[in-house]
Amino acid sequence: MWMFYSHYPPGFLKFTPGLLFFFLFNPQSFAVKAQVIPKAVEISGEESEIGYKFYASNVNHCPVSLIFSFDAVNICGLPTKRILVEANVQKQFLFEMKLCDPRKDYKFEYKCNTWLGDTELSSYDSTFIYTLPFPKGKAYKVSQGYFGIFSHQHLQALDFEMPEGSSVCAMRDGIVVCIKNNSRIGYNHSSSMEDANFILIYHKDGTFAIYGHLMQKGNLVAEGESVQQGQVIAYSGNTGWSSGPHLHVAVFSYKPGENFDIRTYSAYFKEANQAKTILQEGKTYTSIHP
Repeated sequence: MWMFYSHYPPGFLKFTPGLLFFFLFNPQSFAVKAQVIPKAVEISGEESEIGYKFYASNVNHCPVSLIFSFDAVNICGLPTKRILVEANVQKQFLFEMKLCDPRKDYKFEYKCNTWLGDTELSSYDSTFIYTLPFPKGKAYKVSQGYFGIFSHQHLQALDFEMPEGSSVCAMRDGIVVCIKNNSRIGYNHSSSMEDANFILIYHKDGTFAIYGHLMQKGNLVAEGESVQQGQVIAYSGNTGWSSGPHLHVAVFSYKPGENFDIRTYSAYFKEANQAKTILQEGKTYTSIHP
């Protein structure tokens, strides 16, 4: 979406009071195409001594990246990269726009894409040990592992063979950011990718975890709720792009321009035979929750 501001008399910077701008972007996901669109981020402004100050409010339960691009004449102080807006913030300063030369006219156009999390995440806790996403004592096979040939070719994601209605546990503490639970459709074709039910959880190191193919109305947690590692959060299912009942999980951050606009990460897991391991396709693992 482009917003256009026309020429005005030199030295006069006009902003329409009460005009709200909502920029939403549809980041594509993986074998579970989680249509995780940030809730509306409101961008507002107020006059300053040299121009105009811009602010944002964010009702999402995680930080949100605003990526601006501008086409401007006689305007200075514009952002050159993404701006991170904190979670659940009512008013955060973004930047101050001013006239480069008050004696001349100005104009500008801009657009802003909105993404969940920090799109420039430079580091994360690569040493963290996750628990398997099912209750203590349960054992399930990894039917598709990292970079699997079926639907994980470019992704570090995991599929567990799991009967419908099996308990799904949080692999790590976090905040529930988004839930989809209204689908009953499951079909072995990529056209059904958007039909997968899922839970998206945000971690304190800036990464997300997705739990996909869940049962219709199979969630046991709500958006904004804090969850603990090992907590039962949902029941597994067979919704979305699926060749049979299973659970899809991945740890990732949004990264525009990379594979599917995300960057996935490998994760260490705690299981019955080892305190720390990278899960392998075709092997069965037993959960040992703390």
